[in-house]
Amino acid sequence: KGFFPGTSTTLSQAGSNLKNLLLTNKGERVGHPTFGADLLLVLFEPMSENLLDRVKESINEAIAEWLPYISINKLEIEPDESEINQLNINIEFYLTMNPDMFETITLSFATEQT
Repeated sequence: KGFFPGTSTTLSQAGSNLKNLLLTNKGERVGHPTFGADLLLVLFEPMSENLLDRVKESINEAIAEWLPYISINKLEIEPDESEINQLNINIEFYLTMNPDMFETITLSFATEQT
């Protein structure tokens, strides 16, 4: 037992690593100025197709650089149907060493209204 919940499998640990990467802004982590995906910056961006493309690109670049052992099976980035200022990100991923087992994480970010 500790402050942070433990993980019991490599896949669930990879999910924790992925969340940590995506919820960190570049420059936030000491000694690793490029670690992160800058997704928290979407909080101040108006919702648009360009924003959705930028978020997808940022996710793919961050994973390629920092978590090369994770492969994305499905990446969905879409506005929330009931909350117009919310962006939902669903990522189905697997470990490159075990492509038969998947895990999904979901992140939600509030954005400014256009």
